[in-house]
Amino acid sequence: MPNGRTRNEFYQDVGTARIKSAPIPGTCEMFLFGMCDHLSIPRYFWKHRRRNEWWFPPEVLVLELITLRLRERYFRHRWDFEDMFLMHGCVVMKLLKRHRLMKDEYPDLFRACLKMEGEQSGRFCLELAKEIGYVDACHQGVAVPSVR
Repeated sequence: MPNGRTRNEFYQDVGTARIKSAPIPGTCEMFLFGMCDHLSIPRYFWKHRRRNEWWFPPEVLVLELITLRLRERYFRHRWDFEDMFLMHGCVVMKLLKRHRLMKDEYPDLFRACLKMEGEQSGRFCLELAKEIGYVDACHQGVAVPSVR
């Protein structure tokens, strides 16, 4: 690394939290809670896991949308996601590839994840993902209930 600094010291200057299990900002937490309630999974489903444990398909969908929001709005890095959600780096890289796919193929969902606020926005993004076919195309094992 430049100037003999370690990776953690170097990226400390780039705007990342670099705290073990760094707190999720309040707006993202409400967005996350709305999605978790809609899919009937616990609100803090990642807290009591080991680092390389298996993720269920609904959890992967929620992680994909929340990491998109954290990366684009709050400039969090891949290493932050590994620490926050106790994920392996390979899982985080798959999520980041899905973000690029979402930006290119599903721009409405991409914008909805970034622009809306509150718990209802999480439910809306899940419903939008279901209606435009994103869930069927990328997350075959997930059944998103209808809000109507």
